[in-house]
Amino acid sequence: NLLHGHGGEGVAFQHVVDTFAMEPFLERGVRSLSGGEKQRVAIGRALLSNPAILLLDEPLTGLDTALKTRVLPFFRRIREEFEVPILYVTHHRDEVLALCDRVLLMERGRIVEVVEPARLQ
Repeated sequence: NLLHGHGGEGVAFQHVVDTFAMEPFLERGVRSLSGGEKQRVAIGRALLSNPAILLLDEPLTGLDTALKTRVLPFFRRIREEFEVPILYVTHHRDEVLALCDRVLLMERGRIVEVVEPARLQ
């Protein structure tokens, strides 16, 4: 099984499978998955570990525009379906606008400002 585990306390295995539409590829091998499917499985596995916070560091890097468009809604579903704070690291304004409530602007490893995404220039 690609997800290895059943969620234990907190996040239910079937809830993760349903939320990320993973049922069609649960029994397939990793090598047969597309880039977007691999991203969904990785996020599902992370959620099943019942994390206090998710750190998504440039999660869409390496995906083409079409694949990014398909994967981005699954990141939005994390906010809607699970009560896990997300620290989303990116250099891409469009991802920030699509996903974030607050933006921590950093310079040389230090937070220089906290703003709402709409205030980004």
